[in-house]
Amino acid sequence: MHISRDRLIRILLSLLLLTLSALPALAVDGLQTGANVTFRKGNNTFTGRLMAVSLDREPATVVTLSGKAEKFWLRNVSRITATGEKKLITPSWSSVANTYAIYRFETLDGKVVEGGVYKWPIFTVDTGGGEIMNNLWLDRLTYIETVGAKITSGSGFTVGNKVRYIVKGQPIASGTIATVSMNPASEPLTLATPSASSVKLLLKDITKVRPTGQKKQLIPPWSSAEETLELYEFTTTAGLKMIGAVQQWPLFTVASGQKEEKRDLRLEQLELLEAD
Repeated sequence: MHISRDRLIRILLSLLLLTLSALPALAVDGLQTGANVTFRKGNNTFTGRLMAVSLDREPATVVTLSGKAEKFWLRNVSRITATGEKKLITPSWSSVANTYAIYRFETLDGKVVEGGVYKWPIFTVDTGGGEIMNNLWLDRLTYIETVGAKITSGSGFTVGNKVRYIVKGQPIASGTIATVSMNPASEPLTLATPSASSVKLLLKDITKVRPTGQKKQLIPPWSSAEETLELYEFTTTAGLKMIGAVQQWPLFTVASGQKEEKRDLRLEQLELLEAD
């Protein structure tokens, strides 16, 4: 039986489409078109798939509290959270201060930055059942995050996780974190880098911290006066390393398993703190 060339092409295309439809969908990281997301609007939480993002082709600009502009491609951002705060900020490109609603941006590589948003992203989400939610402006959302992109709550310096630590002048010890004076998932540490810029890290995203043995004189983001600050090296769950001084270090209680507890592990006492 003779099959025309056009019909053969149509058959081959149909087979290709059937084959592709049977393949599992590729995982999409970050807040970009095609990603599965969870978000909260008002008193309701929704899940769905991102159908469109207004900033797919340009980065979002976050104005930090110091006025510095940080740019983020949303495809590299795992979560955006409204802090509920408003701050008066003078952007670096302007001499006029404006009041910004403050948002926390968490990236796939573990970076956390807080600031005002210069240009609002707008999301379109298919929540299933044929319902499309259009024009979801960021300022109308409590948070939006990619499903499965976040690091599990048991990683990093979180309650229940095992750690190794060295108190200066003592041998290495280990145990399980029993208490932390800060919330590892929602209260970030503020770091001052050697260039005096501000970086925020969540404890759940930190796997190791150790002193560098160096000090630096700088004006940290939380002060208007120059200070001499101890520098520490932080390693994140994504494997990134960064150097910085800490504004406020949380207190840990570590249980050793023999009904012994090491309380109030202060950063300045430690030569090492590392999560298993």
